[in-house]
Amino acid sequence: MKSSIKDVFRRMKRRKSQIKRPEKQKSTIKKDTSKRTAFLVWFMITGLVFLSFLGVMLSLYTQSSMNDWDEQFEANASEDEAEEMNVVRADRYLRDFVRKYMNVDSDPEAVEQRKAALQDYMVIRTGGNEPEFFDETGDMQGSREIKNQQLFHVEEKENEVIFQYEVTYSSVTNNNSERQTLLLNVPVVSENDRFSVAREPYFTQVDNLQGNIEVEEEAESLNAYTGAEQEVIQDFLSDFFTEYASGNTDDLAYMMEEPGTLEGAFTFEEITDVQMEQTEEGFIVHAQVRMLDVVTQLAYEIDVEMLITRQQNHYYVEQLDYQ
Repeated sequence: MKSSIKDVFRRMKRRKSQIKRPEKQKSTIKKDTSKRTAFLVWFMITGLVFLSFLGVMLSLYTQSSMNDWDEQFEANASEDEAEEMNVVRADRYLRDFVRKYMNVDSDPEAVEQRKAALQDYMVIRTGGNEPEFFDETGDMQGSREIKNQQLFHVEEKENEVIFQYEVTYSSVTNNNSERQTLLLNVPVVSENDRFSVAREPYFTQVDNLQGNIEVEEEAESLNAYTGAEQEVIQDFLSDFFTEYASGNTDDLAYMMEEPGTLEGAFTFEEITDVQMEQTEEGFIVHAQVRMLDVVTQLAYEIDVEMLITRQQNHYYVEQLDYQ
């Protein structure tokens, strides 16, 4: 009985092992990624368009800025060049004009000659206007003669440039003579470095150039040297300035780094004030030196700052500066 039951189980186990399970087939359905791909493509296109637009705008802005800078630079360069050149050339042009304008004689023939000469300097007016002549001299008596002239100031206006000349002249009537100094203001226009007088010149008072200007001097903070070498250095200074005033460069070669003299125009008189400070390099000396003109004996004082060192048992001026 038991054996038959075992046989039954054995047969059932054998049959179970012979049963074949169907293989699990993989799914052939793919996921839909078209939306994600389309998003990435449009994102890249939009980014490229934005970057291209930004690049164009930056290029236009940069080009515009460069053009403005170039125009400003060229304008400034042209203005500076024109101003520097025009003042010199216009001054040369106006010298004769000022002289011809200032010199006046009551003789009728001289009056006509002066008028014709001055008319050549005037601008050419269009539109049928009559030529513009200078001051009326019909009732004039005596004469006016220029004694001295010099360019005083140049002032730029909107459509012209005013050249101011300081003129000293004498006005003579019968036996009466009067000397005066005024500013003659000459309006000038230019084109291609050529000049014309724009309108009638006029006189003004000479400006007072005297100013009351206060300058705050920095307080000197020297650690005054009062050691054993003080008197020896002062003796050296006297010898040095004696040679500096009336000696030659050969005599100063052993006393000074860059020899230079006053070529005998002055003689050394005295050092009126001296202060010295010892440093690692040597001695810094502030001195006020009094000299005399060899011809007129006119006193002449100079303030100097010096760096003095000791070289081979003698003193040596490394540097000398006027204060």
